[in-house]
Amino acid sequence: MLSKARLADEIKKAIAEKGLTQTAAAVAAHEAQSQMSLVMSGHLQGFSANRLFRILLRLGRNVDITITRGNGRIRIAGVGPAARKR
Repeated sequence: MLSKARLADEIKKAIAEKGLTQTAAAVAAHEAQSQMSLVMSGHLQGFSANRLFRILLRLGRNVDITITRGNGRIRIAGVGPAARKR
């Protein structure tokens, strides 16, 4: 199962790299500040993996997902700055 905690860690990294406050990050991610606070503190019960992916994308990250058969692992690979369309 994909780790929501891993996604939350990537969200925290994106926010830190951009030097955003929690409030500014919430605006950029189209989330309420209270919801961003929950993500930042690791309280992820009300968050789906899809919602966390959307937050990452809105914070300017690309997310590549690799699914491998046999060992039942799903891993996030290549998380980094998103390419901007012009």
